[in-house]
Amino acid sequence: MEYNPGRMRSSLRNGLLLLLLASCEVAPLAPTRSTHDALWNEAKHRPHLLAGKLFSSTGDAETTARTFLNSRAAEFHLEATALTLSTTREGLAGRYLRFAQEQRVGALTLPVFEGEVIVLVHDDGARREVRALNLQHFEEAATVIELGDLGATAAITRALAAVQSVGPFENEPTATRGIFVTKAGLPRIAWRVKAATETPPHDWTVYVDAATGDELGRRDGVRFIDGTAFVYDMNPVASTGDTSLRDGNNATTTALDAARFLVTLPRLDGSGNTSGAFANVRPRTAARVNSPTNAFMFSRDSIGFEQANVYFHLDRVQAHIQSLGFMNVNNRIQEAVVDAQTADNSFYSGNNLRVNFGLGGVDDAEDADIVVHEYGHSIQDNQVPNFGGDDEGAMGEGFGDYLAASFALALAPDAGHAQLSDPACVGDWDGTAYSMETPRCLRRVDEDKHYPEDAENAVHADGEMWSATLWDLRSRLGGTTVDKLVLEHHFLLAGNGTFAAAVQALIAADLNLNAGVNGTLIRRRAIAHGLSRVLSSPAVSGPTTRLPISVGPVRDAAGSYRSDTDETNTVTVPGATGLLLHFTRIELETHNSCFQNGCDNIYLTNADGDLFQVLSGTLNDVTSVAVPGDTVNIRLVSDGSQVRFGYHVDRIDVLGAPVDAGIVFDGGMDAVPDAGRPARDAGLMDPILDAGMAPPFPDAGVRDAGVPPTDGGVVIRVKTLEAYGNERLSPALTRGCGCGATTGLEGWAALALLGLISRRRRS
Repeated sequence: MEYNPGRMRSSLRNGLLLLLLASCEVAPLAPTRSTHDALWNEAKHRPHLLAGKLFSSTGDAETTARTFLNSRAAEFHLEATALTLSTTREGLAGRYLRFAQEQRVGALTLPVFEGEVIVLVHDDGARREVRALNLQHFEEAATVIELGDLGATAAITRALAAVQSVGPFENEPTATRGIFVTKAGLPRIAWRVKAATETPPHDWTVYVDAATGDELGRRDGVRFIDGTAFVYDMNPVASTGDTSLRDGNNATTTALDAARFLVTLPRLDGSGNTSGAFANVRPRTAARVNSPTNAFMFSRDSIGFEQANVYFHLDRVQAHIQSLGFMNVNNRIQEAVVDAQTADNSFYSGNNLRVNFGLGGVDDAEDADIVVHEYGHSIQDNQVPNFGGDDEGAMGEGFGDYLAASFALALAPDAGHAQLSDPACVGDWDGTAYSMETPRCLRRVDEDKHYPEDAENAVHADGEMWSATLWDLRSRLGGTTVDKLVLEHHFLLAGNGTFAAAVQALIAADLNLNAGVNGTLIRRRAIAHGLSRVLSSPAVSGPTTRLPISVGPVRDAAGSYRSDTDETNTVTVPGATGLLLHFTRIELETHNSCFQNGCDNIYLTNADGDLFQVLSGTLNDVTSVAVPGDTVNIRLVSDGSQVRFGYHVDRIDVLGAPVDAGIVFDGGMDAVPDAGRPARDAGLMDPILDAGMAPPFPDAGVRDAGVPPTDGGVVIRVKTLEAYGNERLSPALTRGCGCGATTGLEGWAALALLGLISRRRRS
């Protein structure tokens, strides 16, 4: 682990903070940091939100909460504040008591608008514990000065004029006198006016200065309504499976019209625009479509189609996120522009919190994969302030692609809209304008890239390593589980996170959401993709038996491993408790521009995919750590530049397995490719028996119609694994493909040393 004194100080500080918060008398928090259990209000020099075991007593919930608040009144700036219990709600963690703030002004006690203190009280048997506190009160209210009062009737008139509302009203508007604290911290005596209109529907709350009649603030709790529209779901290629569809300069066709679906547009605000609870979609240059009946029935050659399409998908994604239990992940009205530029490019701007879609090629707003991808950037910007440093540029692109692919599988079929195209192909409608791949895609979420060897320092290309890892996990754990983990782990990321930190945050999210049942799988799959280098503990040392072998990579005619390769030799000794490899020579490409200087690397893992050692550079006479179990994978991954000799293993030291000393394993020659196909004698061992009689053993590099060669009770099975998505290193796959060996020789346990080379194609 790299030593980081700043991180160490932070850890110590947080540890001390936890100790302080665990007692009934909590020391004042230093006004310098916000942590997972304490948020500091910098402007007011007091805590804002606390979590932990803050206080306990034997009283009831309200008594416990009030006793705690009174004991810390000075620290919490509550000395001049009166609190009235307004509501009590039961959550999973306990009872949430919400206290409304009040303030004495002359002879009257006035409510402080939007001022409240929330206390979580957990019932712990005979005692009640305060577990969390949110101080959302305004101590500035104590300094309010009464300057005059225009009265309730005049306040209502001023408020309705401010929002340009003349009714009709569902109920008569009401006015309540209280204290309003402005964003600048200025307390004013004010009237809170409430008025609900029917057409268009609004539920106004307007604050009016009691002395001047000026508007101080407003809020619209509008009741949203449903509309209807034609949209694509997710896009015409995905829903029809027809990869021959083309844009035709934005012209509509019978086939493209038939690919539309009639859907409900929920949560519209009734304005006649494509705007509502979660999205406000408009054009930049064209006239905004407006429908008094909230029906948006357009063909794809109309800008109105793009507006309805984007609204539908933005709204649906946010609704699905909330159905997963996240009520505060980008829960805002997402601004979107469907014709932001003529170029074939779309983007999210953190400065104006807007997603923008280009018109070049296929209009990006027509392809929901692109819409959801861009919304992914908005999600991360909302969850992680200053997101985008270090590896996060690539993670942002990868998350956007994963979100589009995952939600397409979850949402479109639920709506009755089958997805007939390749689910790992993102942007298969948009890609028809430029992609030369088959099928045509913007990008894929199942690429077999490995970090860091495949890193290009280009966020879109490198993002495919992150999306592939998430997609891999989704295939094993299911969409709902992984979607929750991915969204939850964002909250733990800083603004300059690395792949390794993000993997660890995923594991932490699983620990907190699922008691850690998936943590091992997450780590192993991240290791398989190269995004984690967390090492597992080696086997306990002990007496070993040395077995001569000969294992090395597939080589070219010059004697070097191949450029841009990913191959694995697997050695198995049944019954062993640990295996140590002796490398006579390691020679791999290094450069200071590569991650930890290793441009090409060797990864030693066990049969389950746990990582025990990473080797690179030039080394001679090296013995590896003891890999536990009876199997060790020697995985060589290289980048696309220079090549070297690679490595050679001349023996294996076996822990715990009874081996007949008279048996010698001779690895033979390293392989040389023939006509573009690597020979298959890459480290496979020919047994030579005790009696000195070598059986007529078949060449391991020749496969006869898929039937493994056998002789004298010895069976060796060889299988070449071509690139197959993320299954390349799957232990379940290697065990299931007949990659093993048994022997009927008497007097010792079955012993197999199997060289398995996994090769992949790269574009």
